[in-house]
Amino acid sequence: MKSIKRKNLDELARFMPVLSENEQRGYIGGYNVVITINRNNYSDASTMGYFSAAAYDDNGQFIAAITGVTLEPFSDMSLENVKNSGSTIAPGTYDVVSGTYHNTSGYYQVSGVDGRTGIFFHIGNYHQDSKGCILLGSSGYCNDKGNYEISGSTTTVQNFNDFLSKYGNNGIVLNIC
Repeated sequence: MKSIKRKNLDELARFMPVLSENEQRGYIGGYNVVITINRNNYSDASTMGYFSAAAYDDNGQFIAAITGVTLEPFSDMSLENVKNSGSTIAPGTYDVVSGTYHNTSGYYQVSGVDGRTGIFFHIGNYHQDSKGCILLGSSGYCNDKGNYEISGSTTTVQNFNDFLSKYGNNGIVLNIC
């Protein structure tokens, strides 16, 4: 059997990506809820995608899931980490924590975004309803002005918040693709 030497590990590190602990936990477990957003529709003013939130027990076994659509403001890579830019945040892996939105508890927010704070999952149907937050709904479409809209937001956000409250006690991670 061949032994591994430091030189071999250093060489391997040049070719293999180094993932932070947070990124590793998002891919291999360690959280009770993993939320994934796949953005796939872009206009000058709005970004629409699909989300799934999967809950796992302490052994990593799947328990339950919830799905829907997302609506975010325009996407501009040069503004993703700029405070109050109104742009989407950069694709990546983030923690999600409970917070208070407009003096109401029971909402969830994205944390750990460089240069940005106050990014909540909340109710809304139009890109104007978001200043950089993530709106949730049950369905979406492109309107006659070429912008995306969603519907079923109130029920979807309530179900989402209830889901996270029930299953997210050991941590919630968000992967944005």
